[in-house]
Amino acid sequence: MTNFFFDTPMSTTITFNRHNFSFMKKIAVLFLGLTLSIASIGISTVQAAGSATLMLSPTNTSVDTGDSFSLSVLVDPNGESLDTVRLELDFDPALLEVTAFDLGSLFPYQSPSNEIDNSIGMLSEGAFKFGDPVEDSGTLGTVTFRALSSGTATITVGSDSKLIEDGEE
Repeated sequence: MTNFFFDTPMSTTITFNRHNFSFMKKIAVLFLGLTLSIASIGISTVQAAGSATLMLSPTNTSVDTGDSFSLSVLVDPNGESLDTVRLELDFDPALLEVTAFDLGSLFPYQSPSNEIDNSIGMLSEGAFKFGDPVEDSGTLGTVTFRALSSGTATITVGSDSKLIEDGEE
């Protein structure tokens, strides 16, 4: 898997400090990477049947080792009518652990087979909506991480992430 590094609003930077009063170590960088679409022309987002995207926010954050921090998972339908989403995040389990995933109101129902596996560095969460599809941008959910040690970590939106419109990815 290739990681892409960029200085755009689509990247997330996390800096860990070993001690509060010792010198700061700018060491952790979180980035989104790899698109998911048939054309595969973009980087840092996952695209659905048309131009819908998944993104992480904020773009820059600094934390101390042992501290927790949260990233919002944002969905932008970009003119699509979405009813289901599957998010897969991959991360370095030696540096980070997921402590929680809280579903937002955009897709109010959790899909089956959700999993957080901190031993391999993977989160898989799905959600869906009955009735009118999602056509406006919003928050799928919030992922809370804890910084385990100093280092550079990359969080990627995995290739199994999906934005689905009426059964079509």
